[in-house]
Amino acid sequence: MTQEDAQAVTVTMSKYPAFFVNLMMTEELGLQVPDDKEPTLLRAFVMFAAFALFGMLPIVGYVLTAFVVQETAQPPSQAHMMLAACVITSVTLVALGAFKAHFAHRRYVRSALETLVLGGVCASLSYNVGLAVASIDW
Repeated sequence: MTQEDAQAVTVTMSKYPAFFVNLMMTEELGLQVPDDKEPTLLRAFVMFAAFALFGMLPIVGYVLTAFVVQETAQPPSQAHMMLAACVITSVTLVALGAFKAHFAHRRYVRSALETLVLGGVCASLSYNVGLAVASIDW
């Protein structure tokens, strides 16, 4: 398509804002257009429930490690419990990324790796902020 034709098409599409936004969301950003028939409150609750469920998995792994390893002669070390939480978090992030790829129509492996890296960076950052705050002499 020539530049003049592309500009003409863009000008024509921009006359229809809803169409233009939907097209940009799907084609440029790879996002699905939200369904206006679905209640906003229901969408908010589903988002909260998903966040709470996936957010609790590392904590559950940390706590369950203590109970599982408690059956041995030695209590679990903080390092073992932290390693278990990291492994469970990584598996959860990979699963969440692959699940997201299904709905965003993207490649599963790439989406899983992106989610793992982004989640890992966020988790590392928040852990280090927690360490920094804990070291402050209040």
